[in-house]
Amino acid sequence: EKVCEHSSMLPSNERGLGCTSESDSAEGDDRIVQQEWVIKGFSTETSERLDSPLFSLGQHKWHVAAFPFGWQCSDLSLFLVWDDVSNVSWKMHVSFGFTIVNHRSKHKNITNSSEHYFSDHSLDQGFQQMAVTKYPKLRDPKKGFLSGDGDLTILIDIKLHYFWENQVNHKLISYEQGSKKTTGHVGIENQGATCYLNSIIQSLYHLPYLRKAIYEMPTENDSLQNPSIPLALQRLFYRLQVDDSCVDTRELTKSFGWESSEVFSQHDAQELSRQFIDILENKLKGTKHEGLIETMLRGMETTMIECTHVDYKTSRDQPFYDISLNVKGCSGVLESLNEYCAEEKLDGDNKYDAGEKFGKQDAVKYERFKSLPPVLHLHLKRFQLCFRGDNYDFEKVNDRYTFPMILNMNPYLKDPPSIPQRYYLHGVLVHQGGIRSGHYYAFLRPTMEKKWFKFNDAIVSNAMKREATTENFGGQLDNRAANAYMLIYLRAYERPKYLNPLTTEDLPVALLERFQRDKIELDRQRREREEEMLKMKIHIITQDIISQHGDYDLVTPGISYTIMGRKDLPLREIRKEIQIITGIPEDEQKLWPWCRRQNKTYRPERYPYSKECLDSSLKAAMSGSSWKTIFVERVEKGTHEENDPDMKLLFLKFYNPAEGTLLFLDTYNAHKHGQIQQMMPYVSHMMGLAKDEQLIAWEEISLQRVDYVSPYHTLQEAELGSGDIIVFQTKRGVESNSPYKYPSLARYFSYLDNRLNVRFKLLRNYKDDVGFTLELSLQHDLKKVKEDLGKRLSVPASHILITGCDDQGKPNRFSEKKDALLTKMLKLTFMKGRVSGGNDLLFYETFDFDVAELKNMLQIYVAFRDNDLNVSPFYRIFAPFNKTVETIFEKLQELHKITFKTEFKILRLIGVKNSTIRSHYEGSKSLQHVINDTSFTWYVEEEPEEELKADAKAAILPVAQLVKNRNVVNFVGQPFFFTFLPKEPMSKSKERLASKLQLPKSDISKLTGVYFDRNDISHKIDDDVVVAQLCRSEKVQQIGIEVPAKSEQPRG
Repeated sequence: EKVCEHSSMLPSNERGLGCTSESDSAEGDDRIVQQEWVIKGFSTETSERLDSPLFSLGQHKWHVAAFPFGWQCSDLSLFLVWDDVSNVSWKMHVSFGFTIVNHRSKHKNITNSSEHYFSDHSLDQGFQQMAVTKYPKLRDPKKGFLSGDGDLTILIDIKLHYFWENQVNHKLISYEQGSKKTTGHVGIENQGATCYLNSIIQSLYHLPYLRKAIYEMPTENDSLQNPSIPLALQRLFYRLQVDDSCVDTRELTKSFGWESSEVFSQHDAQELSRQFIDILENKLKGTKHEGLIETMLRGMETTMIECTHVDYKTSRDQPFYDISLNVKGCSGVLESLNEYCAEEKLDGDNKYDAGEKFGKQDAVKYERFKSLPPVLHLHLKRFQLCFRGDNYDFEKVNDRYTFPMILNMNPYLKDPPSIPQRYYLHGVLVHQGGIRSGHYYAFLRPTMEKKWFKFNDAIVSNAMKREATTENFGGQLDNRAANAYMLIYLRAYERPKYLNPLTTEDLPVALLERFQRDKIELDRQRREREEEMLKMKIHIITQDIISQHGDYDLVTPGISYTIMGRKDLPLREIRKEIQIITGIPEDEQKLWPWCRRQNKTYRPERYPYSKECLDSSLKAAMSGSSWKTIFVERVEKGTHEENDPDMKLLFLKFYNPAEGTLLFLDTYNAHKHGQIQQMMPYVSHMMGLAKDEQLIAWEEISLQRVDYVSPYHTLQEAELGSGDIIVFQTKRGVESNSPYKYPSLARYFSYLDNRLNVRFKLLRNYKDDVGFTLELSLQHDLKKVKEDLGKRLSVPASHILITGCDDQGKPNRFSEKKDALLTKMLKLTFMKGRVSGGNDLLFYETFDFDVAELKNMLQIYVAFRDNDLNVSPFYRIFAPFNKTVETIFEKLQELHKITFKTEFKILRLIGVKNSTIRSHYEGSKSLQHVINDTSFTWYVEEEPEEELKADAKAAILPVAQLVKNRNVVNFVGQPFFFTFLPKEPMSKSKERLASKLQLPKSDISKLTGVYFDRNDISHKIDDDVVVAQLCRSEKVQQIGIEVPAKSEQPRG
């Protein structure tokens, strides 16, 4: 497919040769053309070009030109041609499509579509290759493109969107603007992908009874700046009623809280409709219209179940706001309703449970409507989940599906009332496209008349009945298929009530006054915005701002005075504003353009603004500047517009190595043939230096480059010009025996170029630790970083461990090498010599020993747990591997006071993982044998007296708490060791377990015991089983106690 322009087309005298046409557009709507062009004898046609009959579009004449053997190609070429362009410079936006009909199968039709702006310079547009690979088949009688007489049928579908009457004056005459004049209604602008929203809004708006209730919703306390959904909806409805051109939904979508990206996202019309209904229901509560939404839109359906063989039936009522009907497998609404209300047999494995009296029974289940709303919404299930083998996806059902103009709902009611429940079709919401993308629009019949209108975003047009109905039954199988998605019916005898016209006189006076006040405020804001558009923000740099900088270059980006100047006024006029904010008189201001040089420094341009530029408009003067910044040099009165090209404006600084400071002195005007040494007396005077103090000079080019300048060179010889910076310092500061850290300006700038502020946080509490910042150098290695950090913390550098940071701000260890540079530690990346990526955060830990000893130590986080399963805070303990577990006990007792409950004072170390005990150690165990697993939680506990004095036949086993949720068993809470006494049945053991877990006595009977064998397979323990005896016959690893779901949280 190729959309192209055929610029050499001219009207042909062959037009009408062997052609027939049939107009089928909506009455009174000349923006749509649907033609059928039959090319007679196409199979034997030898002409190079054929032309269709003329047709009208937008009050102009058009035709289609066909090239049977191709235009500069071997294919069928089709072009839409604008015939009667007049002397007026017209421009028209048109979308068009051509379809080559296959008489055997419409699924094999060849369709191409496009859109184009036609003008007197572009009279035609179309498809150079219409059939592409199918071109040879067009003349083959067996392929179905030719009729029995060898004719070829082409369907022409054209739509005019809008046109300009005159391109010079850009007078737009659009159907969006003309909708009110031709139809009495206006459309809604599409913000990107809000056609679904527009369709819902139009369907609600064109129910005047509902619209009146929405107007009367209380919104007097809602603000204009942050409108609520009801207020935004009121204003939108009002604009739809009184405006003459299309409106927008920006205020409404803003009230939804939608971001700009969401208006470009597809949403579901049914889902959005239900959200609207919920919002309106809540807002109408407490008003005289409370319950209106339920009365108007809500029905009630009853699910009936009747047993076949016993006298038992049940029913359940459920409200609905729309009825979802199957499309797949149904020919239309009536068949879908029959299917919806059909009986379903409940038998076999699917028998109905009729309670304790009857048990499982054969039954029938069916739906009936208990009540129906006056406004009935039928949602057609055009989108469904489709399974293809192991994969599934949604697909759109484009099957043909009919719906009636008048719908009789009596057969589907549980108890039909005396008044027939007949419904008239009021609206058809249409979806065009496929599952991935598409477009919504609506056909509505908003009055008691039979007249239909098409609401397609901004365009509202007259429509014929068949356009709203039969043309949306579906049946097309291509991705552009358009078919009904939602139907709106009104109950026949209530149509006059709900469609009673509503005029502006019917609106609440307070609401009209509110809209008038809001309009005045919005107009004021609009005028302010328009006024702002006439102005330009200009940044002003003065010597005062430069003096406050105190660093390399001249200014800190973003620090400046700011004025708003009118774009159309001469540049010299902004001097008045400059005087107001800076205090510099107008006749002492010399204005210089400000720029950002290629080396990323900020300086004045080489020459000030000329008199010609000062006389030009501000917009013209700033047109070549992306920074919109002016430097104001203060000069002698009356010399502000004198420009001598031989005089250069320099910026003088002084570097003090003793203090490590860079001071801005003054601006200095020097002749290009003047020598650098001529400035030195002025610098010495400014700094209060002795007359015999020798100075040296540097040119500050950038942070990375500082060049020495000979005092005997002229400005021209040193290639110095306006905007350049000269930095002076004393000569003795750079001598070899200088005591200063950065004796020369070059060394100082190297420091500035490599300095970096690095944040440090304490590792064990990094989420809450505020931390602190150190100024370091990119050239620092790990050793130097530790030294500087140690000084800050008053800790020896050898006692500090540093950890890196990942992209998510979490700790990430790196290999500690003494020569590792800070750039590696921070994962910094560079571009053109500057840092462009990485982070500025490091974590640290401090120890009371050399970190080199860590490799010989066990690190463990441990807490003390008493016999009631109460847990102390966790402590980090380091213990050498050549020690025993007793070392951990000793260190823990130094950090936490342990109150012993027995005279034996015997402790043990327990390792817990996933709420089960995985390991335990006595105090004499070597630390080399302790599992060093960071996923373990470690506890120190006292062995209870019950265990120490237990009978030899007792069983001391680990116990874990279990919770079963939907047949999934999870270990929860604290596990513990428990002594199962000899001859004690499980029922008695459960009583003691409940006491330990602090469960109420009522839960004892609900406890379930299991044991796990060596393969971790669970086996239930009956209440009469003695666990101590079970252990002698079975290989029991641990005991599990299932805690009842409704009991308290698991202990611990």
